[in-house]
Amino acid sequence: MASDSPRLPSLDGMRGLCICMVLFAHLIASAGFPHLPTPWPTFWSTLTSLGVRTFFVMSGFLITTILIREARRSGSISLGLFYLRRTLRIFPVCYVYVIVLVVMQRAHLFHLNRGDLFAIVTFTMNYHRDRSWYVGHVWSLGIEEQFYLLWPVALKVLDEKNLRRVCWAVIAIAPLVRIGLYRFAPAFRDGIGETYPTAADILATGCLLALCREQLAANQAYLRFLGSRAFWLVPLTILFVAAEPSEGSRFLIGETVMNFGLALSIDRFTRFPKTISGKVLNSSPLVMLGLASYSIFMWQQPFLNRGSTSPLAHFPRSLALALLAGFASYRLVERPMIRLRRHWERVFFGDGGANLQPELSGRGATRG
Repeated sequence: MASDSPRLPSLDGMRGLCICMVLFAHLIASAGFPHLPTPWPTFWSTLTSLGVRTFFVMSGFLITTILIREARRSGSISLGLFYLRRTLRIFPVCYVYVIVLVVMQRAHLFHLNRGDLFAIVTFTMNYHRDRSWYVGHVWSLGIEEQFYLLWPVALKVLDEKNLRRVCWAVIAIAPLVRIGLYRFAPAFRDGIGETYPTAADILATGCLLALCREQLAANQAYLRFLGSRAFWLVPLTILFVAAEPSEGSRFLIGETVMNFGLALSIDRFTRFPKTISGKVLNSSPLVMLGLASYSIFMWQQPFLNRGSTSPLAHFPRSLALALLAGFASYRLVERPMIRLRRHWERVFFGDGGANLQPELSGRGATRG
Protein backbone atom coordinates (compact mmCIF):
# COMPACT_ATOMS: atom_id res chain seq x y z
CA MET A 1 0.00 0.00 0.00
CA ALA A 2 1.33 3.42 -0.88
CA SER A 3 2.31 5.77 1.87
CA ASP A 4 0.25 8.89 2.43
CA SER A 5 2.63 10.39 4.99
CA PRO A 6 3.81 13.95 4.40
CA ARG A 7 7.26 12.66 5.32
CA LEU A 8 8.85 10.44 2.72
CA PRO A 9 9.99 7.03 4.00
CA SER A 10 12.90 4.95 2.68
CA LEU A 11 15.07 7.93 1.71
CA ASP A 12 17.51 7.65 4.62
CA GLY A 13 17.80 3.94 3.88
CA MET A 14 18.53 4.69 0.23
CA ARG A 15 21.26 7.09 1.35
CA GLY A 16 22.62 4.35 3.58
CA LEU A 17 22.66 1.92 0.66
CA CYS A 18 24.40 4.51 -1.53
CA ILE A 19 27.15 5.21 0.99
CA CYS A 20 27.69 1.44 1.31
CA MET A 21 28.19 1.29 -2.47
CA VAL A 22 30.74 4.12 -2.33
CA LEU A 23 32.63 2.53 0.57
CA PHE A 24 32.64 -0.89 -1.08
CA ALA A 25 33.91 0.46 -4.39
CA HIS A 26 36.70 2.40 -2.67
CA LEU A 27 37.76 -0.69 -0.72
CA ILE A 28 38.31 -2.74 -3.88
CA ALA A 29 42.01 -3.35 -4.56
CA SER A 30 42.97 -1.78 -1.23
CA ALA A 31 45.42 -3.56 1.05
CA GLY A 32 43.85 -6.53 2.82
CA PHE A 33 40.59 -6.51 0.85
CA PRO A 34 39.62 -9.80 -0.85
CA HIS A 35 39.90 -10.10 -4.62
CA LEU A 36 36.52 -9.99 -6.36
CA PRO A 37 36.32 -11.73 -9.73
CA THR A 38 33.58 -10.60 -12.09
CA PRO A 39 32.60 -11.19 -15.72
CA TRP A 40 32.54 -7.41 -16.17
CA PRO A 41 36.00 -5.99 -15.39
CA THR A 42 34.59 -2.51 -14.81
CA PHE A 43 31.53 -3.56 -12.82
CA TRP A 44 32.75 -3.00 -9.26
CA SER A 45 34.35 0.32 -10.09
CA THR A 46 30.98 1.61 -11.31
CA LEU A 47 29.45 1.33 -7.84
CA THR A 48 30.95 4.63 -6.68
CA SER A 49 29.53 6.59 -9.61
CA LEU A 50 26.20 4.78 -9.31
CA GLY A 51 25.96 5.62 -5.61
CA VAL A 52 26.77 9.28 -6.26
CA ARG A 53 24.32 9.35 -9.20
CA THR A 54 21.57 8.09 -6.88
CA PHE A 55 22.43 10.84 -4.38
CA PHE A 56 22.07 13.42 -7.17
CA VAL A 57 18.65 12.16 -8.31
CA MET A 58 17.47 12.19 -4.69
CA SER A 59 18.80 15.73 -4.23
CA GLY A 60 16.87 17.01 -7.23
CA PHE A 61 13.75 15.21 -6.06
CA LEU A 62 13.92 16.40 -2.45
CA ILE A 63 14.91 20.00 -3.03
CA THR A 64 12.13 20.40 -5.59
CA THR A 65 9.56 18.67 -3.37
CA ILE A 66 10.43 20.88 -0.38
CA LEU A 67 10.36 24.14 -2.33
CA ILE A 68 7.23 23.29 -4.33
CA ARG A 69 5.40 22.56 -1.08
CA GLU A 70 6.57 25.88 0.30
CA ALA A 71 5.47 27.75 -2.82
CA ARG A 72 2.03 26.14 -2.70
CA ARG A 73 1.63 26.83 1.01
CA SER A 74 2.89 30.40 1.20
CA GLY A 75 2.71 31.59 -2.40
CA SER A 76 6.46 32.12 -2.68
CA ILE A 77 9.86 30.64 -1.83
CA SER A 78 12.20 32.07 0.79
CA LEU A 79 15.63 31.96 -0.80
CA GLY A 80 17.15 33.33 2.41
CA LEU A 81 15.81 30.43 4.44
CA PHE A 82 16.88 27.94 1.77
CA TYR A 83 20.47 29.21 1.67
CA LEU A 84 20.68 29.42 5.45
CA ARG A 85 19.73 25.76 5.66
CA ARG A 86 22.10 24.69 2.88
CA THR A 87 25.01 26.68 4.30
CA LEU A 88 24.68 25.20 7.78
CA ARG A 89 24.08 21.78 6.28
CA ILE A 90 27.06 21.62 3.91
CA PHE A 91 29.77 24.06 4.96
CA PRO A 92 30.64 23.02 8.56
CA VAL A 93 31.47 19.37 7.80
CA CYS A 94 33.38 20.32 4.67
CA TYR A 95 35.40 23.10 6.31
CA VAL A 96 36.27 21.01 9.37
CA TYR A 97 37.60 18.42 6.95
CA VAL A 98 39.61 21.15 5.19
CA ILE A 99 41.14 22.29 8.49
CA VAL A 100 42.25 18.73 9.25
CA LEU A 101 43.72 18.40 5.75
CA VAL A 102 45.74 21.59 6.24
CA VAL A 103 47.06 20.39 9.60
CA MET A 104 47.99 17.01 8.13
CA GLN A 105 49.72 18.62 5.18
CA ARG A 106 51.73 20.91 7.47
CA ALA A 107 52.73 17.80 9.44
CA HIS A 108 53.80 16.14 6.15
CA LEU A 109 51.26 13.35 6.62
CA PHE A 110 49.19 14.25 3.54
CA HIS A 111 50.16 15.73 0.21
CA LEU A 112 47.74 18.12 -1.48
CA ASN A 113 48.16 19.28 -5.05
CA ARG A 114 48.32 22.89 -6.16
CA GLY A 115 44.82 24.36 -6.24
CA ASP A 116 43.22 21.63 -4.10
CA LEU A 117 42.38 23.86 -1.14
CA PHE A 118 40.97 26.67 -3.29
CA ALA A 119 38.79 24.22 -5.20
CA ILE A 120 37.41 22.56 -2.09
CA VAL A 121 36.55 25.76 -0.21
CA THR A 122 34.90 27.28 -3.29
CA PHE A 123 33.09 24.05 -4.26
CA THR A 124 34.64 24.07 -7.73
CA MET A 125 36.44 20.72 -7.44
CA ASN A 126 34.44 19.41 -10.40
CA TYR A 127 36.47 21.78 -12.60
CA HIS A 128 39.82 21.05 -10.94
CA ARG A 129 41.35 18.05 -12.68
CA ASP A 130 44.84 17.85 -11.14
CA ARG A 131 43.67 17.00 -7.63
CA SER A 132 44.92 14.71 -4.92
CA TRP A 133 43.08 11.64 -3.69
CA TYR A 134 42.17 13.29 -0.38
CA VAL A 135 39.94 15.90 -2.03
CA GLY A 136 38.93 14.08 -5.21
CA HIS A 137 35.51 13.06 -3.92
CA VAL A 138 34.46 16.67 -3.31
CA TRP A 139 33.70 17.15 -7.01
CA SER A 140 30.19 15.90 -6.23
CA LEU A 141 29.67 18.69 -3.69
CA GLY A 142 30.61 21.16 -6.40
CA ILE A 143 27.81 19.91 -8.62
CA GLU A 144 25.28 20.10 -5.80
CA GLU A 145 26.31 23.61 -4.77
CA GLN A 146 26.04 24.80 -8.38
CA PHE A 147 22.60 23.20 -8.54
CA TYR A 148 21.60 25.06 -5.36
CA LEU A 149 22.60 28.37 -6.93
CA LEU A 150 20.47 27.86 -10.04
CA TRP A 151 17.41 25.71 -9.37
CA PRO A 152 15.79 27.49 -6.37
CA VAL A 153 15.84 30.74 -8.34
CA ALA A 154 14.10 28.98 -11.24
CA LEU A 155 11.51 27.60 -8.80
CA LYS A 156 10.89 31.10 -7.50
CA VAL A 157 10.34 32.77 -10.88
CA LEU A 158 8.74 30.02 -13.03
CA ASP A 159 5.44 28.18 -12.72
CA GLU A 160 5.35 24.39 -12.55
CA LYS A 161 4.51 23.93 -16.23
CA ASN A 162 7.58 25.88 -17.30
CA LEU A 163 9.71 24.16 -14.68
CA ARG A 164 8.82 20.82 -16.25
CA ARG A 165 9.82 22.23 -19.63
CA VAL A 166 13.17 23.31 -18.21
CA CYS A 167 13.74 19.81 -16.81
CA TRP A 168 12.93 18.14 -20.12
CA ALA A 169 15.20 20.58 -21.96
CA VAL A 170 18.12 19.83 -19.62
CA ILE A 171 17.47 16.08 -19.90
CA ALA A 172 17.54 16.37 -23.69
CA ILE A 173 20.54 18.71 -24.01
CA ALA A 174 22.99 17.22 -21.47
CA PRO A 175 23.53 13.95 -23.41
CA LEU A 176 24.30 16.00 -26.52
CA VAL A 177 26.86 18.00 -24.54
CA ARG A 178 28.46 14.79 -23.27
CA ILE A 179 28.67 13.12 -26.65
CA GLY A 180 29.80 16.35 -28.30
CA LEU A 181 32.71 16.72 -25.88
CA TYR A 182 33.52 13.03 -26.19
CA ARG A 183 33.61 13.10 -30.00
CA PHE A 184 34.94 16.56 -30.78
CA ALA A 185 36.80 17.81 -27.69
CA PRO A 186 39.02 14.97 -26.38
CA ALA A 187 40.86 17.36 -24.06
CA PHE A 188 37.63 17.77 -22.04
CA ARG A 189 36.71 14.08 -21.81
CA ASP A 190 37.98 13.70 -18.26
CA GLY A 191 35.43 16.25 -17.07
CA ILE A 192 32.41 14.50 -18.57
CA GLY A 193 30.05 13.60 -15.75
CA GLU A 194 31.69 16.02 -13.32
CA THR A 195 31.35 19.45 -14.93
CA TYR A 196 27.88 20.81 -14.31
CA PRO A 197 26.62 20.95 -17.95
CA THR A 198 27.48 17.26 -18.39
CA ALA A 199 25.74 16.14 -15.19
CA ALA A 200 22.81 18.55 -14.82
CA ASP A 201 20.35 16.04 -16.29
CA ILE A 202 20.87 13.69 -13.32
CA LEU A 203 19.51 16.31 -10.93
CA ALA A 204 16.90 17.45 -13.46
CA THR A 205 15.48 13.91 -13.56
CA GLY A 206 14.90 14.01 -9.81
CA CYS A 207 13.38 17.48 -10.14
CA LEU A 208 11.03 16.21 -12.85
CA LEU A 209 9.90 13.33 -10.65
CA ALA A 210 8.95 15.80 -7.90
CA LEU A 211 7.06 17.99 -10.38
CA CYS A 212 5.16 15.05 -11.90
CA ARG A 213 4.63 12.87 -8.83
CA GLU A 214 1.03 13.92 -8.22
CA GLN A 215 0.06 13.22 -11.84
CA LEU A 216 1.81 9.85 -11.66
CA ALA A 217 -0.22 8.99 -8.56
CA ALA A 218 -3.38 9.27 -10.65
CA ASN A 219 -2.11 6.78 -13.24
CA GLN A 220 -3.26 3.35 -12.10
CA ALA A 221 -1.27 1.46 -14.73
CA TYR A 222 1.90 3.20 -13.57
CA LEU A 223 1.19 2.41 -9.90
CA ARG A 224 0.47 -1.24 -10.72
CA PHE A 225 3.82 -1.51 -12.51
CA LEU A 226 5.62 0.26 -9.66
CA GLY A 227 4.26 -2.25 -7.15
CA SER A 228 4.67 -5.33 -9.34
CA ARG A 229 7.45 -7.90 -9.64
CA ALA A 230 8.14 -6.59 -13.12
CA PHE A 231 9.51 -3.43 -11.50
CA TRP A 232 12.69 -5.30 -10.57
CA LEU A 233 13.68 -5.18 -14.22
CA VAL A 234 14.39 -1.49 -13.54
CA PRO A 235 17.28 -1.92 -11.04
CA LEU A 236 18.64 -4.80 -13.14
CA THR A 237 18.67 -2.51 -16.16
CA ILE A 238 20.45 0.18 -14.15
CA LEU A 239 23.21 -2.26 -13.14
CA PHE A 240 23.55 -3.58 -16.69
CA VAL A 241 23.84 -0.09 -18.19
CA ALA A 242 26.24 1.05 -15.44
CA ALA A 243 28.62 -1.76 -16.42
CA GLU A 244 28.48 -0.88 -20.13
CA PRO A 245 32.12 -0.32 -21.22
CA SER A 246 31.24 1.78 -24.30
CA GLU A 247 31.44 5.40 -23.16
CA GLY A 248 29.86 6.78 -26.33
CA SER A 249 26.58 4.87 -25.99
CA ARG A 250 26.48 5.41 -22.24
CA PHE A 251 26.99 9.18 -22.56
CA LEU A 252 24.26 9.52 -25.19
CA ILE A 253 21.60 7.07 -24.00
CA GLY A 254 22.75 4.94 -21.08
CA GLU A 255 23.00 7.69 -18.49
CA THR A 256 19.48 8.89 -19.26
CA VAL A 257 18.23 5.32 -18.83
CA MET A 258 19.99 5.08 -15.46
CA ASN A 259 18.63 8.44 -14.31
CA PHE A 260 15.02 7.53 -15.11
CA GLY A 261 15.51 4.08 -13.58
CA LEU A 262 16.74 5.67 -10.36
CA ALA A 263 13.82 8.10 -10.34
CA LEU A 264 11.42 5.17 -10.70
CA SER A 265 13.20 3.40 -7.86
CA ILE A 266 12.90 6.43 -5.59
CA ASP A 267 9.20 6.68 -6.40
CA ARG A 268 8.67 2.98 -5.75
CA PHE A 269 10.46 2.87 -2.40
CA THR A 270 8.84 6.05 -1.07
CA ARG A 271 5.34 5.01 -2.16
CA PHE A 272 5.53 1.41 -0.95
CA PRO A 273 7.52 1.33 2.31
CA LYS A 274 5.62 -1.70 3.67
CA THR A 275 7.08 -4.11 1.08
CA ILE A 276 10.06 -6.31 1.94
CA SER A 277 12.44 -3.96 0.15
CA GLY A 278 10.84 -0.98 1.90
CA LYS A 279 11.27 -2.60 5.30
CA VAL A 280 14.94 -3.24 4.55
CA LEU A 281 15.47 0.39 3.52
CA ASN A 282 13.71 1.59 6.68
CA SER A 283 15.67 -0.73 8.96
CA SER A 284 17.66 0.91 11.75
CA PRO A 285 21.18 0.08 10.41
CA LEU A 286 20.54 1.54 6.94
CA VAL A 287 18.70 4.56 8.34
CA MET A 288 21.60 5.27 10.71
CA LEU A 289 24.09 5.01 7.86
CA GLY A 290 21.87 7.32 5.84
CA LEU A 291 21.71 9.90 8.61
CA ALA A 292 25.50 10.05 8.78
CA SER A 293 26.11 9.49 5.05
CA TYR A 294 27.37 13.00 4.30
CA SER A 295 29.95 12.92 7.08
CA ILE A 296 30.97 9.36 6.21
CA PHE A 297 31.32 10.34 2.56
CA MET A 298 33.57 13.28 3.45
CA TRP A 299 35.81 11.38 5.88
CA GLN A 300 36.21 7.99 4.18
CA GLN A 301 38.65 9.27 1.58
CA PRO A 302 41.86 9.40 3.69
CA PHE A 303 41.30 5.85 4.99
CA LEU A 304 39.99 4.07 1.87
CA ASN A 305 43.03 4.93 -0.19
CA ARG A 306 44.07 1.97 -2.32
CA GLY A 307 47.31 3.74 -3.22
CA SER A 308 48.42 4.14 0.40
CA THR A 309 50.88 1.88 2.23
CA SER A 310 49.86 3.24 5.63
CA PRO A 311 48.58 0.64 8.13
CA LEU A 312 45.55 2.92 8.58
CA ALA A 313 44.55 2.12 4.98
CA HIS A 314 44.64 -1.67 5.52
CA PHE A 315 41.25 -3.43 5.49
CA PRO A 316 39.31 -3.94 7.79
CA ARG A 317 41.00 -1.28 9.93
CA SER A 318 40.48 1.29 7.17
CA LEU A 319 36.73 0.73 7.04
CA ALA A 320 36.39 0.89 10.83
CA LEU A 321 38.31 4.18 10.96
CA ALA A 322 36.30 5.67 8.08
CA LEU A 323 33.03 4.85 9.85
CA LEU A 324 34.37 6.08 13.20
CA ALA A 325 35.46 9.40 11.70
CA GLY A 326 32.17 9.77 9.82
CA PHE A 327 29.94 9.10 12.83
CA ALA A 328 32.10 11.37 15.00
CA SER A 329 31.64 14.16 12.44
CA TYR A 330 27.90 13.53 12.41
CA ARG A 331 27.61 13.71 16.21
CA LEU A 332 30.09 16.54 16.82
CA VAL A 333 29.52 18.75 13.78
CA GLU A 334 26.28 17.96 11.95
CA ARG A 335 24.00 17.54 14.96
CA PRO A 336 25.07 20.80 16.67
CA MET A 337 24.69 22.64 13.36
CA ILE A 338 21.13 21.33 13.05
CA ARG A 339 20.33 22.82 16.47
CA LEU A 340 22.01 26.10 15.51
CA ARG A 341 20.12 26.19 12.24
CA ARG A 342 16.79 25.76 13.99
CA HIS A 343 17.68 28.57 16.38
CA TRP A 344 18.62 30.90 13.52
CA GLU A 345 15.44 29.98 11.65
CA ARG A 346 13.43 31.24 14.63
CA VAL A 347 15.58 34.36 14.94
CA PHE A 348 15.51 35.38 11.27
CA PHE A 349 12.28 33.82 9.98
CA GLY A 350 10.10 33.44 13.04
CA ASP A 351 8.29 30.29 14.12
CA GLY A 352 7.04 29.77 10.59
CA GLY A 353 10.48 28.91 9.20
CA ALA A 354 10.09 25.18 9.75
CA ASN A 355 6.66 25.24 8.11
CA LEU A 356 8.01 27.01 5.04
CA GLN A 357 10.62 24.42 4.19
CA PRO A 358 9.79 21.26 6.15
CA GLU A 359 12.24 18.39 6.22
CA LEU A 360 10.92 15.32 4.44
CA SER A 361 13.22 12.77 5.99
CA GLY A 362 15.00 12.24 9.27
CA ARG A 363 18.23 14.00 8.32
CA GLY A 364 17.32 16.91 6.07
CA ALA A 365 17.02 17.51 2.40
CA THR A 366 20.08 16.05 0.78
CA ARG A 367 23.31 14.26 1.21
CA GLY A 368 25.20 17.44 0.77
